[in-house]
Amino acid sequence: MASYSKDVKTVLFLNMLGFAAGVGIQSSLAWFLMPAGRGQYAACVVVFASLVTLVCSLGQEMANIYYIGAKKLTPSQAMTQSLVIGVLISFIACMIGYLLTLTSLPFLNKAPLALFRYSLLCIPAMLFQLYLTRIFLGMGKVSTFKYLIVGVQALFLAGLLTTGALRKLDVKTAILIQAGANATIALMALGLLIFHHGCRIIRLEMGPLLRSLGYGIRYCLGKLATLLNVQIATIILSFSAVEPDQLGLFSAAIALSIQILILPGAVQIAIMPRAAADSKGESLMVAQSVRLCLVCCSIMTLVFFLLSKPIITIFLSPRFLPVLVPLWILLPGVLIQTISRILPAYFAGIDRPQITSIVLVLSVVANLFLIHLLLPIWGLLGAAFAYTAAHALGAVLMGLAFQYYSGLSMWRLVKFNRGDFNALIQLLRRSWKQPRTRELEIGNL
Repeated sequence: MASYSKDVKTVLFLNMLGFAAGVGIQSSLAWFLMPAGRGQYAACVVVFASLVTLVCSLGQEMANIYYIGAKKLTPSQAMTQSLVIGVLISFIACMIGYLLTLTSLPFLNKAPLALFRYSLLCIPAMLFQLYLTRIFLGMGKVSTFKYLIVGVQALFLAGLLTTGALRKLDVKTAILIQAGANATIALMALGLLIFHHGCRIIRLEMGPLLRSLGYGIRYCLGKLATLLNVQIATIILSFSAVEPDQLGLFSAAIALSIQILILPGAVQIAIMPRAAADSKGESLMVAQSVRLCLVCCSIMTLVFFLLSKPIITIFLSPRFLPVLVPLWILLPGVLIQTISRILPAYFAGIDRPQITSIVLVLSVVANLFLIHLLLPIWGLLGAAFAYTAAHALGAVLMGLAFQYYSGLSMWRLVKFNRGDFNALIQLLRRSWKQPRTRELEIGNL
């Protein structure tokens, strides 16, 4: 428990930095690009580049976490596989992306064609960052991983603020800064693996490679479904006849509201290696993590709801106030994701990553159906209702799957008890008493 608490504390501290950087990024994009430019950025990066990257990634990053954590793959093997697969997939993904820009797909009307082609640079940068940083999670270097992820956000934010202050920030520049931040952290991760952890490029073995690909492909559908579940409304709006400013409004609302999920993100990262190392997936620890996160995220959601108008005015600019009511409707859907963000760590740990995929695909189907039904009637309000309802369905289905495999009822999964309260107090006390600087693994490099 002490090691678990230490990882959660360290990651939580770093996630708070990431939260600040994430809010700064969304604020910079909103203030400097305005709703129309924010919509163009969403179409190029959030929809186009991110979808192509995830579709082509084959889930190799999750295979790295699972097989290294389960001692079935060495870090050197994972690094070598990631580099080889990354080069091949980057080429294929960029070719697919370029060919898509030659089509007449409706979302290509949301921004100049040149911007979509610039966003192709984000694909290899995001892919290598995705692959290489997750190796540290498999190795149990949780805080190192979070340093690298926060580094991506910090570099992106610094670039946005610098170019914005010089009045040179436009959508093209934002895309290039995004690609540069991911590429820089990917190179840093590679350097740490080689020079600090002694990893080296070795000869590929087909057996481990095929096992990794098989595991990753089983998870890949769930990873894609996760993105679709969060961004499905943005994607559909990209393909619809709405103007870029409407797309920018809704995309900014989602991007800002999901900052609430900082805590379950931190906890999932901390428990993933332990779940992978335990044949039963550490079901009790995962269940307690869900309960603690639900309580904390409920408080954050309430505060966000009460202060939503000044938050939008300050961080996104008054031009984004039309999205206030849709944001209120989105918040319950964001809160319920606490369950579906943490439980995948359990399913990955018991070698059932396809459970996550199946549940999230069903949630995406529900989201698609509801958006097509409600968007023409209520506009952005309908998209927000669909988002919340679909995530509620996904959380219930994932809870039922957890009950089936772990033997713990859904009531035990969500019922907060005295032991949870004591664990939370103990964690906060340790976080207060122990200097965080001693926990940082790459601070002295």
